[in-house]
Amino acid sequence: MVTRAEILSAIKQTAVEGRALGEDAFSAATRIKQHEWRKFWVRWSEAGFRPNTLTQKYSDEVLGTQLATLARELGKVPVKGDIDHRKIADANFPSYVAFRRWKRDDSLASALWKFCQGRDDLSDVAAFCQPSAKPQSSRTKQIVNGYVYLFRYGNSGRDYKVGRTDNPARRHSQLSGMFPGQLRVIHVIETDDPGGIEGYWKNRFESKRLKGKDEIFRLDPADIAAFKSRKYQ
Repeated sequence: MVTRAEILSAIKQTAVEGRALGEDAFSAATRIKQHEWRKFWVRWSEAGFRPNTLTQKYSDEVLGTQLATLARELGKVPVKGDIDHRKIADANFPSYVAFRRWKRDDSLASALWKFCQGRDDLSDVAAFCQPSAKPQSSRTKQIVNGYVYLFRYGNSGRDYKVGRTDNPARRHSQLSGMFPGQLRVIHVIETDDPGGIEGYWKNRFESKRLKGKDEIFRLDPADIAAFKSRKYQ
């Protein structure tokens, strides 16, 4: 059983500038649940430290921008745990309660996708949070004219090749002949526009292109996760 002294110590250790975390953020940081501290205090504000003020009123623009920035860093749509941990690290970051009010009846992914619409600077975020298409009753309804692939050089290398083909297995075999045992298939995206989708990913990774190499990029885990999130584009 967690004692009163242990709870007070945890509050003090996680406080930011002398101000206690909110209930949800404190629970996420310490694993001390509400029913445990309520054995000693009826309200969180009675625990002996200045509590955080009630959820600050943020504009939709601020909330959308903050969430999009976090999503870009993570390479995925943030969940409650991601937001709680960022709040702990940055006291100025909105709490999950603020985002919950912002998204209203939508999912967080859907709300973020709507916010990104028409914003060229957030097109990369929109790409991995857009709502999934309705299930097709037959794969023949999904037109596939080719594939955009991501191959990696070496078992644990950081250099990746982006390209397009009408036969991923044959293309991998061709390239493997040049790099025996070193080329790994990471992911393949089916598409009805191979040239356009290849161009999209090359433009997205442009800042990470190796000098003098048209199709070779030095990517990080967030880049890989973004690419692998698309099965059809």
